[in-house]
Amino acid sequence: MSFVRKSARILGLHLFVAAGFAQAMRPVQLPRMGERWTEENALQRALEANPDFLAAKAEYERQQGIRMQVRARLLPQLSFSASSDKRDQGLIDRSPQEFSFPPSQRSNVAASSYNARVELRQLIYDGFDAWNQDKKYRAQEDEARFAVESAAHRTIALVRQAFDAVLWRREALAKERERVTALQQVVDWTVKKQEAGEVAEYEKFRAQAELKLAEAELAQALSNVAKAEQAFRRLLMVPDDVATGSSLLLEGELKPRALPWTLPEAIAMAHARRPDLSGANANLKAAQHSVRAAYGGYLPKLEGYVSYGAQSSYFDQTRRLDGWSGGVAASWSIFDGLETRGRIKMELAARRSSEVRLDDIEMQIDSQLRELFAGVELARSTVEAQRVAADLAGRSLGQARRLHELGQVSLEQVLQTELTSRQAELGWLEAIFNHNSTITEIEYAVGSGIEPSAPVRH
Repeated sequence: MSFVRKSARILGLHLFVAAGFAQAMRPVQLPRMGERWTEENALQRALEANPDFLAAKAEYERQQGIRMQVRARLLPQLSFSASSDKRDQGLIDRSPQEFSFPPSQRSNVAASSYNARVELRQLIYDGFDAWNQDKKYRAQEDEARFAVESAAHRTIALVRQAFDAVLWRREALAKERERVTALQQVVDWTVKKQEAGEVAEYEKFRAQAELKLAEAELAQALSNVAKAEQAFRRLLMVPDDVATGSSLLLEGELKPRALPWTLPEAIAMAHARRPDLSGANANLKAAQHSVRAAYGGYLPKLEGYVSYGAQSSYFDQTRRLDGWSGGVAASWSIFDGLETRGRIKMELAARRSSEVRLDDIEMQIDSQLRELFAGVELARSTVEAQRVAADLAGRSLGQARRLHELGQVSLEQVLQTELTSRQAELGWLEAIFNHNSTITEIEYAVGSGIEPSAPVRH
């Protein structure tokens, strides 16, 4: 199975979970000792454990529960009620002469009674308030579902960037270590030449100072690696290796990735696929139904019911009364202290806010993608320029070290070449990371964080 199909399967599976198919999921296990994190299992782990994504799924499930409660108003309501009571002597309506005798079946009021009833009620008309409320919460459920999808895309983008950041920082650390090793050799050569009287003592001090500076930058590189690894662990909710005894092993290579779309294609896809845009549309639809439901407060309410009951006679406790009853109940609030008017005003303001939010997202799509595409063009040019510079600087450094060992170039020239080579190599790694991060942001902005970009071939 290709990486594209695997990634699509991962995201699709988790979105189905958010839609209510949690029983189909199998928990993702952390890699065991010696196993490596790949981009695929890192993404799968993030979609299992990332708190932002899990919170979005929980919110979706909450909206499903809310809609079930609201939809219940449209369905028939079946209830059963029963009661039994015994009356105090003072509540039995008898003549003063009868008070000296215990209650009997001939008493005007029975001393005890019972009542049991099964009732079926159905809302007939409420100004379409309940119907619009159901539509509103269905739209909010859709909005929550799009929020889950957006959280999944964002999680994928962040994990890819964090994965590349760890690779970048580790490769930069390797370059710093190579530099320290090379400068140690330069120091050794310079010390020997100074002892032989071939160079002045200040060149030895200069070489040793450069070595100490390189060691300080190596320590900074170690700190950067630790920070990148901790950011990666936080996204995946992976415990620190101090507690688990497992190291963070990554399988991958930092390479420039290709962008599969042109700008017009990306804009068209974003308008069609962006989850936040779809969520904003759902939010506006919910606000429109809220306004319609609020206007229903001016209209009458009509409810039908039918029931079957059995009860004792109020005057004779041994006599049972049972049978069917039914009818229609109507109510109309003539004046509610302007409560409905206030509700309508509130919902109209909420609808305007939803319209503003939708317009803002639509306006941001074109601007955001144009900015990102401009950035990726610059990043692509920077990657190529840095690659050529790193190649040339590496060749120059190798020749300078050999010539310095033979005494044909000065230490100053070697150190300058060393600095140029290091800057070019680190600049190339950073340019690749920035390039890939921009492409990842474009994938997220398009709403297509599933498909990984293919490596660029040089």
